[in-house]
Amino acid sequence: MHIYKPIITLALIIIAGCTTTANHRSARHKEMVDIVKQDAEYLLQYREGLKRTLAYIDKIKNIFPEEKQSTEVHLTTEQRDTARQVWSTYLDYHHAIGNIAQKYKDYSDIKDNDELRQLSFNVYRSAFNAQYLHAMQFIEKAEKNSQLDHVLNEASERYGFGSNIYKDFKFLYLNVITATEFAAMEAKQALLKRAILDNLMTASKEDSSGIWEMGKGKGEWMTIKNAGTIIKKTGLEIIYPVQVSVSEWMGDTRVYRKHQSLISVRDIQEKIQPRIKPGDIIFERREWFLSNIGLPGYWPHAALYVGTEKERAAYFDDEQVKNWLQDEKGIKDGSANSYLKSLYPKAYADSLKPWHEKTPAILEAMSEGVVFTSLEYSTSADAVSVIRPNLNKIEILKALAKAFSHAGKPYDFNFDFQSDNSIVCSELVHKSYEGLLNFEVPRYMGRFVLSPNEMIRQVIESEKNEKRLADLVVFLDGNEYKKAAYEKDPAEFKESWKRPKWHIIVNRSDKGEK
Repeated sequence: MHIYKPIITLALIIIAGCTTTANHRSARHKEMVDIVKQDAEYLLQYREGLKRTLAYIDKIKNIFPEEKQSTEVHLTTEQRDTARQVWSTYLDYHHAIGNIAQKYKDYSDIKDNDELRQLSFNVYRSAFNAQYLHAMQFIEKAEKNSQLDHVLNEASERYGFGSNIYKDFKFLYLNVITATEFAAMEAKQALLKRAILDNLMTASKEDSSGIWEMGKGKGEWMTIKNAGTIIKKTGLEIIYPVQVSVSEWMGDTRVYRKHQSLISVRDIQEKIQPRIKPGDIIFERREWFLSNIGLPGYWPHAALYVGTEKERAAYFDDEQVKNWLQDEKGIKDGSANSYLKSLYPKAYADSLKPWHEKTPAILEAMSEGVVFTSLEYSTSADAVSVIRPNLNKIEILKALAKAFSHAGKPYDFNFDFQSDNSIVCSELVHKSYEGLLNFEVPRYMGRFVLSPNEMIRQVIESEKNEKRLADLVVFLDGNEYKKAAYEKDPAEFKESWKRPKWHIIVNRSDKGEK
């Protein structure tokens, strides 16, 4: 028995280890499949964005006519701006899908996991088909007005794209290489088993049919025509912000959307935390983040710093605030926290619940809805700027109360500022300060939309007037090449809104940042 006991014990350890390993692999497999399915849902949302944009194009026939114009028609300033809005929005959704396509393009690298490889192929093919079909449809509509070739190729600071983008776009999709890749994937799909992504497969099949239909005549003609007239620029390359491939997230799923920010925890603790105050507005940019697609400009996300319960108590410990709360609002203890709690008890309770094990201090609209998040979570980004509204503390508290009223609402994927039932990020900030900060809400593709980038532009423009909307608190700017973030001065912040939206700013000089 003495001889066999260690052997039996060793066998039990091996069996237990194998079971643990098997359980770990099973859990990891499920985690990765869940990621693929989440990306498939994002892809369907962005595809709907492309379809909505093309549907809007069909409504503005004075810019995108139904038939090709035999003579040139002058476009007014307003019409040219509308065309750029459409182009910017289209590119937004198009590039968002491109992010997903890039992530899964190396699906064949997945070994020993047929289900995951096939799911990844399905996502890549669906992303490719969505881009390809809608690109040809957009080009077909735009080519009917010769003036649009000039308008869409012009650089635009306001909408954040450089010159000749439309020319490059046409080359990318109207050539035999792209058509060949499409045909190859269609043949491969026919040989594979059907993966369980029903909605995505339905959409991909619809796009595939549309591509074949265009290829019967118009699409093929457009390809031949442009192959002879468009000269590819040396080194032409579409750079997508997401720098995560399928092999990377298989190796470490933590890189998926998180934990790759250029702004470090130390940056947040030393450069943001000591300066930020309740009521401050935060603007964020993540090169690898896929949320807030559809809003124009370099800065795609805005959030409101509501502060922690302790910070609010200290910040609003002001005689004027206390008197206002006691005399006009009937709050006996004159406490800002008591005021917010009395108005919105559920939202207040939610504001105290830890977010990823951190204390909530920010209210923001994300794909999950309008939620309370932590400073560490929200500002873990690639560029962050914080501005402080030029208002007194009573006005700031009024804004926070309005913000709390929107907590828990769903995210507005339609970006409809006229609806209060669902909220988009910049809409939350705007509606919180409505009547206090005079932001102009411009029309964008036929509806009223105020993007984070436009908010910054208006803040900068307001410095020329008697009434400044806000002041800069801090601007941390990520450097992709250095893999770090650096604090920049107000002059550079004032130029940031002009940056191209879908381009990673890379400093390739050897001088570095100071």
